[in-house]
Amino acid sequence: MAFSAVITLTTAGADTGPFNLYTDIDGFVTPFETGVGKAALEAGYLSSLIPDGTSIVRVKSVSLFCTNYINLALPTTTTTTSTSTSTTTTTTTAAPATVSIDACGSQQADPSGNVVIYVYASVPVATTLTVGVTWTSADTSTVSGTVTILAGETCGTTTLIADPNETGAGLEITSITPGSFGGQTYFENTETLSTECDVCPIP
Repeated sequence: MAFSAVITLTTAGADTGPFNLYTDIDGFVTPFETGVGKAALEAGYLSSLIPDGTSIVRVKSVSLFCTNYINLALPTTTTTTSTSTSTTTTTTTAAPATVSIDACGSQQADPSGNVVIYVYASVPVATTLTVGVTWTSADTSTVSGTVTILAGETCGTTTLIADPNETGAGLEITSITPGSFGGQTYFENTETLSTECDVCPIP
């Protein structure tokens, strides 16, 4: 058996796609859909082949140039039915939406020491989020700061200051505040370093 849900990709890089879709039921081993286009996922792709019991869908690029993936948690619903002699009333309550938070940072500081960090939400957030981030250099020194994603937006950015031309070794999301709001629960997903992070759209 399968069910339908809209799968939306908000952080697809230039070299990604097409994509295969996997379920956590089998540990993301066998795709339940293959060759899904990037444009379709960015617009909100309605899949009707999601296996029953799936709570997380892995969207994995199968491009020759990029095989990255992102795990997207699916909202679930619970239904209760009460019956009398004359009427039947069904009430469906949506479970809190789980929103993944991803980060992308400069692979290397520029000649002035600037390290640009972007943080992305899988869907527009219900409230303003403050996301703590730490960038670690190849010599294990660190610089930390916060990124703000405004309510109703999916992206935020900040600039940290490291040593000029310093090479990065890692990026970490250290905190997400608040952890939940308005039916949404926020969780850390992926953290990457890149020479070409997706920039935030201009409001």
